[in-house]
Amino acid sequence: MKFILNLDTENKFKIIAHHKATISQGYLFATKGISLRCRKVENKKTSFYLTLKSSVGGRCVEIENPIDARDFNDLWTQCMNKLEKIRYFVYDKDKLWEIDFFKDHNHGNYFCLAEFEMEEGMFRPKNIPDFIKEDLLYEVELTDCRFSSKLLADIRYATKIYSDIKDSKNEKLQIGKHTSRS
Repeated sequence: MKFILNLDTENKFKIIAHHKATISQGYLFATKGISLRCRKVENKKTSFYLTLKSSVGGRCVEIENPIDARDFNDLWTQCMNKLEKIRYFVYDKDKLWEIDFFKDHNHGNYFCLAEFEMEEGMFRPKNIPDFIKEDLLYEVELTDCRFSSKLLADIRYATKIYSDIKDSKNEKLQIGKHTSRS
């Protein structure tokens, strides 16, 4: 399940994260329900992957295989949507949360997405930790496809949808203030 967070929270996650990774990701092929991407993950070492994702029968099938640096570099030149993000890995008890800060060309944040991988049959995490609740803008429904990384790689798209969510949240807060005064 995905959660949209405030953009200005990266310093908090730098402090509480167990570790982080820098991810460069590009899409070789993407159509409704299917994508093929290559990814470079840099943490203690650099790893490269080729991943096929497909939505089948209401679930996501993900097949990821390691590739070498040469294959990644060759495939990278063929990628369409490309993105850079910093991923922070934060544990709440024994549950892993991944918090991604999508970076623009100046290394500024343009989107923040927290994700919790749920077991099959789960519809929502049993507990949403305070480090998510404190900066939560929007809880993404499982059927909402607007927040895939392949779409968020488009900075204009991601900036617009983030702005719409932030504006909607601010409107609700304003309505709540007016209602409580009545």
